[in-house]
Amino acid sequence: MPAAVAMPKNITLTSDEVAVTVVVPAPKGCNLNCGFCFIRARREANPSHILLQDADYVQFVAEMAVRKNVGLVSLQGYEPLLPESWPASRAILKKARELGVRAALVTNGTHLAERVDELVALGVGGLTVSLDASHAPWHDQTRRTAGAFDQTMAGIERASASMLHDKLIVASVLQRGKLHYLRGVPQLLADLGLRFWVVTATYKVGRGTAEPPADIVRELTALDREALRHGVSMLVDDEFDALIRHAGKVIDLAQLRLRRFSRLNQVVRLSPDGTCAVGSEIMDRSSAARLVWDPRHEAASAFSDRVAAAV
Repeated sequence: MPAAVAMPKNITLTSDEVAVTVVVPAPKGCNLNCGFCFIRARREANPSHILLQDADYVQFVAEMAVRKNVGLVSLQGYEPLLPESWPASRAILKKARELGVRAALVTNGTHLAERVDELVALGVGGLTVSLDASHAPWHDQTRRTAGAFDQTMAGIERASASMLHDKLIVASVLQRGKLHYLRGVPQLLADLGLRFWVVTATYKVGRGTAEPPADIVRELTALDREALRHGVSMLVDDEFDALIRHAGKVIDLAQLRLRRFSRLNQVVRLSPDGTCAVGSEIMDRSSAARLVWDPRHEAASAFSDRVAAAV
C-alpha cells in the first residue's frame, strides 16, 4: 500500500487534530494498473459505484472543519491529477485553502508536469509522488503501464524545479522480493537535489489488520543505509502501527525513523462510493465500513455529525 495519508514533510498531527483524506474519483478508472493498488484492494473506487459528486466532497470537508480541528486535508487517487479527476481535486484544494487548512496530495506523477503551476497557486503544502523503482523497466512493470516511469520522472523534475521543491516527497513501495528495485532510488533523488524519501511496505487489506513479512525490517534497514550513503533522509511510513505491533516477531526497529499517528482514529477516509473509514478501518474493504453516506438522502451536516462522533 502507499501512504494512506502522506503527511507533508516535518509536519505531524497534534493529539487533537484530525486528518481528512479524500479518495478522488476517476470516472474512467486509473491510468495505471498497479498490482498492489490499495484502493483497488479496498474496492472503494469502482467507476460503476461512484456515488459522491464534486460538491459533496467540498461540503464534507467544510462540515468536518466545523466539528473537528482538521489539521490536514489529503487527496488520494486512483489519480487526482487525471483530466477527469482534476476538477474535484481543485475544488477540494480551494476549499482547504479557504478554511486555512493544510492540504496535501498523493499522485502517481504521470500528469504532474502539467499541473505544477496550478498546485503552486493553490498553496499545496505537501506533494507526494510515487516512484517504485530506479529504472524504467522495473517501474513500468510494477505499474503495468509502458512509459509510466518517464512520465513520473518528468513530473518529479518539473516539481523539483518549482516552488514545490521543498514540499516534494518521493514515496516508494517496498514489494516483497524486489528490494533491488529501490536500491538505486537514493542516487536518483540525490542527483535531483532531493534529500527526503518515504518508503512503505506492502500490506494485505482485510479485517482491519496489517502484518508485514518477517524480513521487511532487514530490507528497510538496507535501504536506509543506502539512503544515508547518498545524503538522503529515509522515513518509513508505519501509519497503522503494523511494524510496531509486530516488532517483537521481527527485529529491532531502533535504527529506522518511523512516521506514525498518536491516535489511529485521527484519520478519516472518504471514498467515492460514499463509505467513510476511521482509523484501523482503513485497512479493511470499504464494504465493511460502518459509516456510509448517500447525499440523496442525508445532508452533509448530518453525516459529518456521525463521522465526528466516531473520531
